[in-house]
Amino acid sequence: MSGMIEKVAKAILKARFYDCEPEMYSNDLATFYAELDDEHFESAHSEARAAIEAMREPSDEFLHALAERMHDARFSRSGEDYPIARNFIRSFVDAALSEVDG
Repeated sequence: MSGMIEKVAKAILKARFYDCEPEMYSNDLATFYAELDDEHFESAHSEARAAIEAMREPSDEFLHALAERMHDARFSRSGEDYPIARNFIRSFVDAALSEVDG
């Protein structure tokens, strides 16, 4: 794994195991990840890809909230609702999903 998919997969594993029962694992996250078997990583990798992919088509409500926070006229409505923000998010997701597994 590499890049964003790996980061999201590790976050899934940390939330699923480490945060729920930290006393069962090493205090060091690097050791925790090293102790997990490949099956855990493969499952988390698939879930990470699905989670990132789900962000590809954000809702208008999400885009509105994003535009409100950015206070930038380029993020205003024009044809498709929030075209620049929507395309930015699509590009972000596509870039994350196109990373080559390492």
